[in-house]
Amino acid sequence: MINFLIRLFVGFFHWSIVGKKIKVYHAEGPEKDIFKDITGTVTSCDETSGSQQIKVLLDKPVLINGELLNSIFLLPRHKNYESSSLIALPIAVIVVKEIRVNDSSVLAMAMLKAI
Repeated sequence: MINFLIRLFVGFFHWSIVGKKIKVYHAEGPEKDIFKDITGTVTSCDETSGSQQIKVLLDKPVLINGELLNSIFLLPRHKNYESSSLIALPIAVIVVKEIRVNDSSVLAMAMLKAI
């Protein structure tokens, strides 16, 4: 019910996460220590094949396996809690370094909130 109300509000006011600051926290997984409390700005939010892809330009680049990443992709873990939910609630995301057809190069799972 709350997600329905959030979507109604977001649609009415044309709110978008693009251009907003976000924080990734409570990370779990292979690179959890790197993604504990990172911040960045959402540069795009696209929907392809029914799933949302949120691209984030990081405030500070992160070093992973000798590769410096300036941006990451966040994939919402639950269909009904996507970027529009961030106006009121944090959402669970999968952190990946790039979008691939067969493998999304998962770095961590974490929570995401707008700040």
